[in-house]
Parts: sequence; structure tokens; C-alpha cells
Amino acid sequence: MTRVVVYGNCQGGPIGRLLERACPDFEVVRAPPVHTIPADGPEVEALEALMRGADIVLSQPVDAAWGRRGSAHLRQVYARSEWIEFPSIYFGGVFPYLQYLRIGGGKSLQGPLGDYHDQRIVSAWEAGLSEADAVARLAAADVEYCRERFHAALAESRRREQGLPIQVMDHVERHVAGARTFHTFNHPTNAVMWEVVMQFLRLVSARMQVPGPPQNQYLDHVSAAVPAELAEAAGVAATDPRYCLARREIAPAELVREFYRAYAATPDFAAIVAANRLAGR
Repeated sequence: MTRVVVYGNCQGGPIGRLLERACPDFEVVRAPPVHTIPADGPEVEALEALMRGADIVLSQPVDAAWGRRGSAHLRQVYARSEWIEFPSIYFGGVFPYLQYLRIGGGKSLQGPLGDYHDQRIVSAWEAGLSEADAVARLAAADVEYCRERFHAALAESRRREQGLPIQVMDHVERHVAGARTFHTFNHPTNAVMWEVVMQFLRLVSARMQVPGPPQNQYLDHVSAAVPAELAEAAGVAATDPRYCLARREIAPAELVREFYRAYAATPDFAAIVAANRLAGR
């Protein structure tokens, strides 16, 4: 049985599960996500052993800054040609207001949606607005901003996958108008990850044995709002104003209240926001 090792970020595990579903003839080994592997020690040695034992590696590009966990080093360890790369799937175009707030050391400030923050709530807090005014900001439309962000994000996501044997943005662009393609900017739907699997199977001349991915989503723990103005800004009919956590909708007033509580409890919050704004320029 052909052993396929799947490696990358948090998308690697779900793509491995989809590959198992699509082609049970493969022995699929899902490597731990790169960010969970310590820089040195037995975990890295185990990762290298996985690569040596693979017949095929399906991997995202992992930057050399990750050292022995990076693609360049692991390709040398693997030492064969059957290394196939797929992109780190990312698209912020349908989440123009969603952001991280980095706090150093590769970490992000946590809030009621985990790593994710809504720029409109952040700016409302900075301006000293009431919770009611912040809720009103969530309902306000900025069509031009959404248009600009959508097209810039599309170009950026295409740049990220340029030159890779597997690419997904053609699929995203075909489907983004009529269906949700991402839960957050770095958490694609099963259908988008299924595109990776289909292209991989074509590249290795393997037969798909089931017609499609499961309906139960793998990466929907946080589901971010897709603003209604994207319909006018970019022709995206599949808008959704809701934020959901673990598939439970969070009402705007509750969302703002919890974010305000988190920001009030964060020392030097204004400095964190300013540093992230500067880094994003």
C-alpha cells in the first residue's frame, strides 16, 4: 500500500482525512501541524522519520525559518522526487474586517473568537464608543472598502500559490459568489480542501472512489461574518452577517460585550493595536 505523508499547518490534518475518504487504497499518515512541533528534540526526529518512510509527500511550503521543520530541510531528508506541494490556503476577501492582533513570539491576542478580531469592534473600543454604538458599527456598510479588500486579497492569494503544482484559487473564484468557501481567512471549507485532494489524485494517477467531501465541516469552529455589502462590492451573493463559535451563533451585542471585556482586561491594548496597524502597512 502506498504511504502518503501529509504535512503543513492546521489544514494538513483535514486534507489527510479527505484523502483517506477519497482513496482508501492509500495509507495516509497525517504529520502533526508544523506549529505544534518543537524546534528540536524527539518530535522533529519523528517527523524526519515519517518523511524517510513515505512513498509520497503531500506538503504545504514551510518556510526555512522553521529550521528542521521547514520544507527545504525535509525534502533533503525525504530524498526522492514524489514531493507534491499545495498552498497554505488563505483568502481574506470575504472577511474584510477580520484580523489577528499579534503580541509577539508567534502568538496572537485571544478573545471570544480565539485568534480572530473584528476591526470595527477594535476601532470602536479605541474611540471610546459605547457597546451600543459598536453594535451599530457592525451593521454599517462600507462598499468601497470591501471592494478594495476583496480584489487585493484575491491577488495576494493567487500570488501565494503561484508556481505550485496544486492551486485552489481558480476553484474559490468560481464558487465564492454562490457558496461559503471559507469559515475564516485561513480555514477553508471541505469543498475547497477537496480540490487539493482531487488535483493530487490526478497528479499521481490515482482513482477517486467517492464523489465528494462530507457535509460535516472540519474547520468551522469559528465561522466569521461575510458582510452583506460584498454583494454589491464583488458580486458575492453568499453573504452571512453571523459570527458563530462551535456552530453557535453569537448575537452582535454579546460579541461586542465579550470583546470589550477582553480588551479592558488587556494591559497596553492600545499599544498592541498600534503595533499591528504599523506592521500591516
